[in-house]
Amino acid sequence: MARISSAVIEDITQLNIADIVSPHVELTRAGRNMRGLCPFHSEKTPSFNVHEDKGIFKCFGCNEAGDGITFIMKYLNLDYVDAVSYICENFGIELRYDDSGPVKPTKDLKDLHEAVLEYASKELFSDTGKRALDYLYGRGFERPLIESFNLGYLSPQVSISRFEKHFSQTVLKESGIFTGSGNDMRCFFADRIIFPIHNRSGSCVGFSGRTMNPEEKAKYKNSPETAIFFKRRELFNLHRAKDAMTASKRCYIAEGYFDVMRMVAAGYTETVAIMGTAFTKEQVTLLKRHCEEYNLILDGDQAGQKAMRDSRAVAIEANIYPNVIFLPEGEDPDTYIKGKGVDAFAKIVDTKEDLLTYTIKLARRDATDDNKRFNRLEQIKSMLQTLRDPYRRDHYAAQAAEIFGVSLDMLSADVNATSRSKKPIVEHVSKKSSTINICEKNLVSCLLQLSEEEIYSIVDGLGPAYFEDKTMQTIFNKIVELSEKNANINVLLNDPELGQITAELIIRDSACEDVYAEAVNNKYQVQLNYYENARRANARQLSQITNEDEKMKLFMEGQKLLGIVRELKSKIS
Repeated sequence: MARISSAVIEDITQLNIADIVSPHVELTRAGRNMRGLCPFHSEKTPSFNVHEDKGIFKCFGCNEAGDGITFIMKYLNLDYVDAVSYICENFGIELRYDDSGPVKPTKDLKDLHEAVLEYASKELFSDTGKRALDYLYGRGFERPLIESFNLGYLSPQVSISRFEKHFSQTVLKESGIFTGSGNDMRCFFADRIIFPIHNRSGSCVGFSGRTMNPEEKAKYKNSPETAIFFKRRELFNLHRAKDAMTASKRCYIAEGYFDVMRMVAAGYTETVAIMGTAFTKEQVTLLKRHCEEYNLILDGDQAGQKAMRDSRAVAIEANIYPNVIFLPEGEDPDTYIKGKGVDAFAKIVDTKEDLLTYTIKLARRDATDDNKRFNRLEQIKSMLQTLRDPYRRDHYAAQAAEIFGVSLDMLSADVNATSRSKKPIVEHVSKKSSTINICEKNLVSCLLQLSEEEIYSIVDGLGPAYFEDKTMQTIFNKIVELSEKNANINVLLNDPELGQITAELIIRDSACEDVYAEAVNNKYQVQLNYYENARRANARQLSQITNEDEKMKLFMEGQKLLGIVRELKSKIS
């Protein structure tokens, strides 16, 4: 498998880490750093710090730490490759791979999607697409709206050869648009109306196809996941809606493509769709860049209730508090606006209710006796204990106490006590922080901040054996290894065993402004400790040897060690 180019990692390290973190954590200036409530544990006093100058975050409450990639990995629960891909996508960095393996043809894939979209859009308005176009007209969609959403049509006889002229069979297959190979290659979206899926920056990265064959079991088909398309990370229409969202600070989240088109035509230009998947944390992250108010448009049936429960779990984890808007059973925004009109739909929108408030009311409504009431209250209490924001916990606890008719003091105490007991504090104190190996930590801390040339200069005459602290020894070895490979040292921040301590070393305050000079001084101290240990070992051996020749040999070695120790002491400032 191809490795992500080190140049990409370097581009990411040039980003301001505050720009990576701030869409997910509300940060305020605190001296040279930024500070906010930690997204990884519950707290009332901000202990989550972002060091812009060093590209590091560190929480002094739960000890989570790392760089921008680490943050995205932890916050969105992504692996390393997906986290890098996510940052590249959101900050306009081209995702490139080393030549040592098969390069993922991301540019070719995007170009192919654009070519297929252009072809399908023309086909829709040709004689070939008349049946599909009549279907859209029959649903009440007019040509300007159809064109603005770039809808298309791919017939059962779609010409694959036109694409084979410009793209390899590998790219055609990896796109998911075509399946099979050679003469057996066929279009995955044959005889379907095509809805293009664009990423946030407006590139077409996937499709959803609505069948025109009444006997086809799968009414909709989506592109499979590819190097450029991950369904959980995309929202239909986001690239068009994001400016309106930024202006109004709100969004509407529907479930279907036709719902979005109908709502946009009705003036709800901040509408997106989740493409048939459950609402995901990655999608929340995209919306948080633009919105403060989130409105989930749901069906009033059992499916709508399930979608509400699934969305609630994601919302709580992402620390957002959306509204829910339930339509009458059997209706969706498309059918409701078409059948009842825009004004009637606006009245439905006005019934929006906070998701957690709705959940509390629904739980109480379903409790028809005291036994059920207290069982439902226990469920609500468990939900409140998962809220990271202590003020939100208190707010909803007050609502629950009133709705369930219980003591607010008792409920709040119960909720908050359990929340504190679940607080994932991790003690990370090294018991072996003696003055002997403090210099080792200082040295490694400095190396993490120096250029490759400076690292080469410092490590000359220094080896792993000079370190007593095994962790510092390991990190030192990694630094040397990465420098020799001309790789970015910051990849250490994403090491599952060394990432946290590496971040702590990077944010250690330097004893002087000249980091290189401090590194040199600590190098001499590390060497001095090593040679003083060697002298003591030499003295012990000398006291146990009776053979005169061996004694003389050890004595001369001791004198040599003494000379090295004196020289090192003279160099230490």
